Amino acid sequence: MKRLARIIYLGVALIFGACAALPSAATPALPSPARFTLSPSPTFTSTPSPTPIPPENLPVWSTYPAPRLTPATPIPPPFGRVALPEGMHTLLLVGQDQFSPYLGRSDALLLVLYHPRLAKASLVSIPPDLFGYLPGYTMQRLSSAYAAGGIRLLTGAVEYNLGIRPDDWLVANMDDFILLIDELGGITVPVMQAIPNACGDFIYPGEVFMEGWLAACYARLRVGTDEAARGLRQQQLLFIVLQRLAGGGNLIRLPELYQLFNRRVRTSLTLEDVATNTSLVLRLADPKRVGFFQMGENETEVWQISEQPPATVFLPHRPAIQALLERAIDFASKPAPFSDLVVTLEYELTVSPTPTLSPTPTATPTGTATP
Repeated sequence: MKRLARIIYLGVALIFGACAALPSAATPALPSPARFTLSPSPTFTSTPSPTPIPPENLPVWSTYPAPRLTPATPIPPPFGRVALPEGMHTLLLVGQDQFSPYLGRSDALLLVLYHPRLAKASLVSIPPDLFGYLPGYTMQRLSSAYAAGGIRLLTGAVEYNLGIRPDDWLVANMDDFILLIDELGGITVPVMQAIPNACGDFIYPGEVFMEGWLAACYARLRVGTDEAARGLRQQQLLFIVLQRLAGGGNLIRLPELYQLFNRRVRTSLTLEDVATNTSLVLRLADPKRVGFFQMGENETEVWQISEQPPATVFLPHRPAIQALLERAIDFASKPAPFSDLVVTLEYELTVSPTPTLSPTPTATPTGTATP
């Protein structure tokens, strides 16, 4: 509306300006007949429409914005659009390494490919240090895209380098993740191997109970350049949180949790999106309905970008990444029968909150079912 008002105001100003330039009523408006001559009216020629540039003459970045900083390495062409089956949706989960409200690197980049009708999903971990073109910026790690240009640059970088532009997205800071784990009362994580001298030496083989701070430390750990192991840990934590939400009738807390975190995280998801996908979350709590995919040695190559300070990045092997994405898409698009676990979770949700026995003060103390 403001823009329309400015246009109307400008039009009125032009009209009044033209009227002010006209001669006053006391001044003859027309020349005398002797001096009045006809001049040929101008002819108009149509302007030819611009000729489209042939693909072979486009710059290497094609129709994406050109870099504004000199890249450290040559810019590769766009990955090319990855075809998704009809009905499949994509969600990008981003975990920042700073506390709110500060921006930082994206230590966790997780692409979720899910099919609501089939109730299947694939989790694809993207190495934060994957080196690629950030459209309109330069060649850089994907972890720096959000800090450099917000979610628009990050989703554009994912599309350019992986061929998939996320439909929705969610960006959370480290304290948001800690708060979520603590709101759920902590989580129990099966740890496969010890990681010495990390997280206060609390990471040992076996079932480890983690509060928010320990879960955040566990998610951020990377031993050497083993990015695939870190990606798997992050996927594991996400799935455990999903199971905690789906179990014990906790799904009824989704609107409450949305209101709590909506003021903290940045997301394209609405409360309606969360409410309409409650049954999908419940069905995805079945481990057989979720696939886990990481980019490791076959999909990336370690490259030392600088010696002082020492810094390494991961160069993508596009054919291998293409094959990985195709496997993830194939898993999420194949129907599968529901297990007994889904039936159990549905029952827990229908009777939620789960009844518990608590004493009621009566003449004869008895245990009365109280929700």
